Amino acid sequence: VSYETWITFIADEINGLTFAQEVVSTGLSKTTCFNMRHKLYNAISDYQDSVQLKGLIELDPTYEKINIKGTKPSKSKSLRGINHHKICIVTAIDSDDRILFKIAGLRGESKELLEPFSEHFMKESEVVIDSKSSLESFNIDHGMIPDIIPGDKFKSPNGHTLSSVNQLHQSLS
Repeated sequence: VSYETWITFIADEINGLTFAQEVVSTGLSKTTCFNMRHKLYNAISDYQDSVQLKGLIELDPTYEKINIKGTKPSKSKSLRGINHHKICIVTAIDSDDRILFKIAGLRGESKELLEPFSEHFMKESEVVIDSKSSLESFNIDHGMIPDIIPGDKFKSPNGHTLSSVNQLHQSLS
């Protein structure tokens, strides 16, 4: 597949085209597009496995709905908050725009939930977080300096925000 076709395919993925639309856009077969999608996702996964964040880092897990196709519907029409129908995605970005996006699991944030991702954070980095105690203890335990945004504020005492990581959350949604 040519470089230009790969660029078209990646743009289609970024823009949220359906699989059928990608087949038409690239002019390739369903099998080829299917294989390209898996190669792309594997490449992104490999890159994510090697990301090392350093310097000033914004860290804020987010929660997204998941498809639990085939299970019994919930008695509640509206599923709010953190529950078994949402997945936790650890999201972080550093001052050099390196991004960490990793699925953490089906539960609320805790130090144990964040533990598998500690290798992605360099010691002595300053990490902007909200006031959750699990985030603070995770940072301290791994030699990072937490810059905590108080619960009723939008900026840390050092003037930092979570605006970049929140922008990633919006793009994901």
